[in-house]
Amino acid sequence: MKGIYDKLEQKLRDHALLKKEITNRKLELEFAKVADGNTTAVQTSNGNSDPVGRLVEKWEMDGDLITMKRRYATIDKFMKEIDESHKIILQMRYMSKRPQSWDVIALRVGYTENHCIRVRKQLLDQLADRLGWEVA
Repeated sequence: MKGIYDKLEQKLRDHALLKKEITNRKLELEFAKVADGNTTAVQTSNGNSDPVGRLVEKWEMDGDLITMKRRYATIDKFMKEIDESHKIILQMRYMSKRPQSWDVIALRVGYTENHCIRVRKQLLDQLADRLGWEVA
């Protein structure tokens, strides 16, 4: 179970950067050279080539982009649904530029350090359930 917690903690740390990674991946796909040099376009119903449609199709078919978008949405929704004090625990520990120690977090939310650590474990368990498709 320790390995899963490590992965979850890393995903929380990376969450702030994930939106930029999604944008970068979209740009990579937009400007990627076609391997065989063929620039076949997606045809619209009237027979015209549709570069926007071709780009959207690339985005919808790219496994990396799909995974990143799904992870971002899942974590974002999770953070919006949890109690404010629980959100603060995760934000201070994993999502801020400088991760805070348990004693600082405990002071901020008004819990003991041990309670903060227990809450963290419960939250990571809940997040693991939601990200189960990715953490397993």
